[in-house]
Amino acid sequence: MSAKSAADATALTLLREEIDAADEALILAIGTEQGNGDLATARIEFIQAFQTLFSECAQATQEAEALLTALESQLPRPPSRNAIQALLQGFNARAKVRTHKNVTRDRQREEVVTERWRRNAEAANVDPVTAVAIFQIILATSVRMQELQIRGTLET
Repeated sequence: MSAKSAADATALTLLREEIDAADEALILAIGTEQGNGDLATARIEFIQAFQTLFSECAQATQEAEALLTALESQLPRPPSRNAIQALLQGFNARAKVRTHKNVTRDRQREEVVTERWRRNAEAANVDPVTAVAIFQIILATSVRMQELQIRGTLET
């Protein structure tokens, strides 16, 4: 294994641990919080931070807004500020993942993470079907953003 390959594997492992922790915090916030802080401000902060993370992607604003709207459509009440911050923490790591691997999709990882979402949802008293639906929304957005990152890299 080359030094770059080893460094990429290590970085990818660390990023995945960050993603898993942020996802767990998101589920916990969804299951335990009735809302805290100004949701409108949290949405604006999320969208601005998402734009910064994916600054090379012209669709970043629309993707961020669509992600929040889709998330909210799955929940019985608006997500708390903590939930939105956890979502952002996950995307902080997701934005860096593609630079350390050669493919966008990892079906084995997706299955493992789907099961983790289901278990974490049950522990947080969140409907597992809803939790998996939320994960699928996040995953779809992550895949689209990774593909846009690749296209942007290839175009420059």
